[in-house]
Amino acid sequence: MRRLTAGTHWFRRLGLDLRGFVAPAWLIGDGTWEALRWLDFSYTCTLGRIVLLPERRSLRSQSLVYSASSAWRRQASVAWNHAIAAAQARRPVLRLELHPHDADHAAIRRSWQQLLAAQLRERRAATLADAVEQWRLHIEWESLASAASEQGLRELGGHQADRHADGDIARVVQAEHHA
Repeated sequence: MRRLTAGTHWFRRLGLDLRGFVAPAWLIGDGTWEALRWLDFSYTCTLGRIVLLPERRSLRSQSLVYSASSAWRRQASVAWNHAIAAAQARRPVLRLELHPHDADHAAIRRSWQQLLAAQLRERRAATLADAVEQWRLHIEWESLASAASEQGLRELGGHQADRHADGDIARVVQAEHHA
């Protein structure tokens, strides 16, 4: 809690908008989870998930990240990230991450640029904070659609209301695939 609070104060003093927290190497222990309950963050991430805070609702989103510490790790992470990107083609959020020192290696830079260019043909680029905000809006729409569906079932009597609610939900889900 002390480190996270000091970090949030540092960002505030610099006038920077801080909406999320990602632990180094995604190492979040019990103490960090407890501290996150009390701080004003809207999200955190693990290697394989984006987590809404404070409710801890999560969305599967494997991070594409490189390991630049040795030649074999750089080569393996390039191949791994291309495979992971292909496997996650239908996920609503694909996280491409690049550490500053990763850009020192031409193969990693090329790989990241290729992945980004390929993804931008099908997706819209967004920060994690913006993607989380879109997800929250989607959740609110789901809740509204569910409530409207239940109301419609009572008013319209079943089958007709189900078709109407399905159409509303389909429009909401379809829009999320472009996040």
